[in-house]
Amino acid sequence: MKKTIKINNIAYRDLFVIYYYLDMPVEAKNIAQRMLEKNIEPKEANTLLKKAEALEKLFIENGRQTPHFPIELIGE
Repeated sequence: MKKTIKINNIAYRDLFVIYYYLDMPVEAKNIAQRMLEKNIEPKEANTLLKKAEALEKLFIENGRQTPHFPIELIGE
């Protein structure tokens, strides 16, 4: 039972990280909120939620949906 809980906690955290690095802050926020609802590492879940909200705010402020810029090839 204890191992199952640990694996579940790790899975939620990993899923958050995947969504965060794929520039999907809304989905990352959903995962963090689900962690809070299920009482999975509440302190860490709050930190992850703030991180996702900051990314979403950054995208809104800059009018972009990704921090990556298009590649401009010189000479073409």
